[in-house]
Amino acid sequence: MSVLAGLICGIVSISLLESLGHALFMPPDHVTGVAAIMENDDFFQKLSSTLMVAVLASYIIGSYLAGFLTAWISRSIDMTLIVGALLTIGGLINISMLPHPLWFSAASLLTYLPMAWLGGLSVSLIYRNQKPNK
Repeated sequence: MSVLAGLICGIVSISLLESLGHALFMPPDHVTGVAAIMENDDFFQKLSSTLMVAVLASYIIGSYLAGFLTAWISRSIDMTLIVGALLTIGGLINISMLPHPLWFSAASLLTYLPMAWLGGLSVSLIYRNQKPNK
């Protein structure tokens, strides 16, 4: 249950933050929809690095939140590794379907697992620092 909740949290947060990044750093006007992206082989190469970094930030924050929620519900940091692995698989599917710059592909695949684990670590530190109720 905690893995599913964390995974949903991660996917929703990544989607919302990525949409925000696209709204702030608009892609070229002539590109609308996934079909246009698929037809334009160098689409991702033409995007500004600012937009790519914003998308990468959405992966980092979403993975952290997914790990945090998973650990909060399960009270186990081990479950965050499952969520991080599932997010990494989703990222791998995304990268295999759409051509991305090499630096972005490498950076994004290296973020999901460690950030989910850091989210879980944050929860374990919170629990450790709580004083028992008397």
